[in-house]
This record gives sequence, structure tokens and C-alpha cells, in this order.
Amino acid sequence: MGKNILVTEIESYTGGDFMVNGQSSKKSPFKLYRTVPINYIQKPMQLKRVKKMLQKLFHSSFDLVFRPVGDQFLVAYLYPVIDMDRMERTVLTPLKEHMQEKESLIQSQNKNQKEQTSTALEAPHINNETQKNQLTNIGYFDQVFTSGVIVYQKKWKNICSEMIKGSVVVFQQQGAEAAVLRLPNFEHRAITEPDSEKQVRGPREGFIEDIGVNMSLLRKKMRSPSLVFEQQTIGNLTETRVVLAYAKGICDPEILQELRDRLSMINIQGVLESGYLEAFIVDHPWTPFPQTENTEKPDKAIAEIMEGRIAILVDGSPNVILVPVVYGQFMQASEDYYENFWYGSALRILRALTFFIALFLPGIYVAITSMHQEMLPTSFALKLAGAREGVPFPAIAEAFFMEIAFEFLREAGIRLPAQIGQAVSIVGALIIGQAAVEAGIVSPVLVVVVALSGIASFVIPSYRLAIAFRLIRFAILLSSGILGLIGITFVALLFLIHLSSMHSFGVPYFEPVAPFKKSHLQDWFYRANWQTKAKKPFNIAINKMRNKVTSETVPFSKKGNYPH
Repeated sequence: MGKNILVTEIESYTGGDFMVNGQSSKKSPFKLYRTVPINYIQKPMQLKRVKKMLQKLFHSSFDLVFRPVGDQFLVAYLYPVIDMDRMERTVLTPLKEHMQEKESLIQSQNKNQKEQTSTALEAPHINNETQKNQLTNIGYFDQVFTSGVIVYQKKWKNICSEMIKGSVVVFQQQGAEAAVLRLPNFEHRAITEPDSEKQVRGPREGFIEDIGVNMSLLRKKMRSPSLVFEQQTIGNLTETRVVLAYAKGICDPEILQELRDRLSMINIQGVLESGYLEAFIVDHPWTPFPQTENTEKPDKAIAEIMEGRIAILVDGSPNVILVPVVYGQFMQASEDYYENFWYGSALRILRALTFFIALFLPGIYVAITSMHQEMLPTSFALKLAGAREGVPFPAIAEAFFMEIAFEFLREAGIRLPAQIGQAVSIVGALIIGQAAVEAGIVSPVLVVVVALSGIASFVIPSYRLAIAFRLIRFAILLSSGILGLIGITFVALLFLIHLSSMHSFGVPYFEPVAPFKKSHLQDWFYRANWQTKAKKPFNIAINKMRNKVTSETVPFSKKGNYPH
């Protein structure tokens, strides 16, 4: 045991140089203790050595607690992650009762020397078979602890991992293995409606940060053995549990295997949120368009799973990742399927209209007022020119100023507390807009245009797609100020070509437009009724292309800032 390395030291990596003793050096002076030893418990077990070993492994952390029971047992645990009441009932009390029975048995043997031999043969704790079990722990703790699941471990790495996850470990003098009883007590918030996915009709429950609760919510929605969970551990320091949820027989095996391969390539120090994984599994990391869908609603996750997608659950995050994706699903909402299909179709047409307003309206205003005034009716052109009279800046400068100001107000409303954020957004927009118009910095028409485009972006169900539109809107503004409507057309064509060339896990991103699939249009531009959908269930992998990850593929982690 003394010859083995206790921990593995790895150098932390950053992009710049380090100053060591006044000299520039590429080598980092900091060390990361990433792993615990893989050596085994030395047999026969000595409780003093066990205590010293655990103190060394956990660096004498103050939350490490040892509870000796007599001179035969040692109970070790990390008290912040343990249910103390259950531990007292299921671990300490049975051990104390066991020790008392053993002591009373020894006292009775001393009083009655004649019956010592027969008592020793009948006593379950001191006969030869029991002594053998005490040395091997085989079935011994099963007699002591009558409740809970007992797992036997002899690797220090597994013992430390179980303690961190909320387990109590019991060591026995002269034993060979440690008994591990899982008694976690991780606090989590109540199941509530997600603030980011409000709806009028539909379930109100949402995912939370506990992965076990999230798995139970999925099981509650889909009560079928076809729902399968697969678990992986990612993160050298955090060892975060990542669970894949999919429907067996519906999910494409090639897509599932490719996702497994991409996750297995990830080498990162820690995973604290599901967003950490997205950069490693997407096909096009440099595009502004979202390539994974996020949701906090179990009903939406199950609906996507039944269409052949895979849900990625990350412990500690209420956001569930769904892959593969297509562009059309970001313009859809769960509520579309809970209402009449006429209403759902009308909402989708409305979102398509808001898409053009949010993306192109400011650019069209700049292009027409700057280069294409002849396209406007004379009366409207004169009124527009009168509104811009006295404004010292060109239309493109006005538009950029108002767009940036609107982004300031939007971010301020999000970051501030809810009670203050709404007031800042509304009052700030009114005051700044009115002051800018009265000061002659911008025209009143531009304030209306920017406000309409901003409100239209809020109608888009996907917040991440709305962010992409906000970024693209600045590119359209710039091109409209330089080339007018030709510039807008040029940028729009570039993004259409870009969308048509993208794919997600082998699935064309802009399907069913490119490649064109007439049969899939029924639930894209409008919402198909349930009679039609029930006859022809949709599956995301029908139009899948081959895009396998090969052994020659360089994982993103080798290109990043994390050492191997």
C-alpha cells in the first residue's frame, strides 16, 4: 500500500506563459490532484491504517467523520451528504446492538464455564464459520444490517467515490472488504413550472437539478420498458453523471452510437451545466444557429424522444439536451399540440411572420431610407423625410444606436430581479426613446421599427434561436447600409446556403426544405391534426445521412485547453 502513488498530479494548462521566479515559462506552477489511488485495501484490515489512509486521501477535510464502534468497527462518512437520521437508525444502532449482544454473550460464557463449548458452537457470531466470514466479510454485514442495499468494496478509488456520492462505509477489524451503504441526502428544490417555458395550457412541472428526480419525471410520462437510460461519467474533477434517455426501437442505433462516441471523447476538468457538453458534440461549432435543443419540461422531452431523438440529462442542470435537431423544431412550441390544430397552425404562421420582422425590418428600413426612396409612395416618403429632418446621423448609425440601446435594456431586464427588471425595461425604453427623439438623435419612425423587431424576437419560442437572429440582424443592418436591398438579399442567400449545408448527427438541419421532403411539410409550416399524425408518426432519422465518428477524428478536447 505504501508503494502505490496516492494521487495523480497533472499540470493545469492555459494559453499564456507563467512567471516562475521572475522568468517566463510555459510550464504551469500549479498542480491539480485529479484522481485517487486504485490500490486495494491491505489484508487483514487494520482500523488505524484505514483511518490514516482516508485522512490522507481526503487531505484531512473537516467534513470527514469517523465513528468507531467498539474496537471492531469503524464508520466513515462525509456528513454534508449523508442522511444522519437514517445513518443512526440503519448503521450505528444495529452495530451497537450487535456489539452489546456479543459482550453479553461473552459475559454469560464466563459465568457458566460448563456451557462455554456448546454456546460457542451455537453462537452465530463466534463459531468457526462466522470467524471465517469476519475475515472475508462474505454475508457478515448482511446479518448485522437488515435494511438498505449493501455493496462490498475493496478498492480505495471506489470507496472514496461512494463516500462523495453520499455513502456510509463500515470497516471491520481484520476484515477484507468495506461495507458501503448508500444513504445520500442531497438537497434539491421543489418541482415547479419553468420560468423560461411559460404556456397557457399543458403540464406545469419542470426538471430540477437532481438527475434522479428528472429520470423519474420521464418515467412518469412514458410508462413503457422501451424507455432506456444509459449512464456515463464525465469530468476529471467533478465526475458528473450524464444520462442518455431514448426509446428502444424508435431511436436510430447509428445516431445513438455516434453520440456515445462523441461523449467518450470529451476530456474536461468539470461539467457544471449541460452547456459544457454542447460544444463537444455539435457538428458545426462556429455557427450562430443552435444545434441542440434545450428544454426544462418533461412532456416536451418525451415528445421528442418518441420522435427518435435522444435526451441528455446532466446531474446538476435542469436543462435537458435533445439531439439531433432540425431548424423547424425551434419555431414550434409544446402548446401547439395541446390546442386545436387551426389555432396551432395560426400560431406557426404568426411566428413565421415575426421571423421576417425580427430579422429584416430594421435592415429594410435602412435600405429604403438610404438608397431606395423611389420605392415608397410620395406622401409616405415626404412624411418619412420630415420625421428625419434635423437628425444629424445617417440611417444606419441611427439603427445601430437604437439596436444597441435596446440590447442594453433587454440584458438589464434579464439580469436584474424580476420586480425591478420589468420596470427598468419598460421605463428605460420609454425614457430613452423619448429623449433620443426630442434630442434629434433618432427619428420617431426608427424607434417604432426597432421596437417592433425587438417584440417580434420575443415571439420566437426558442431563446437560443432568437439570440442567433439578434446577431444576424446586425450583419443585415451593415449590408443594407452599404449595398441596400442587394446587400440584404446577399446576406440572406449566404445564410440560406449555410443552413442547407448543415447537419446534426447526420440529419439535414434544414429538412424538409433542403433536401425537400413534401411529406414532412405537413407539420412544419402548419400543425397537422392528430388523426394524420397518429397514422404516420414522425421519426427524425428517416432522412439521416452517414456521418460516423472515426478513430482518426480529432476530438474537440485535444484542440482546447484541457490536457490529456
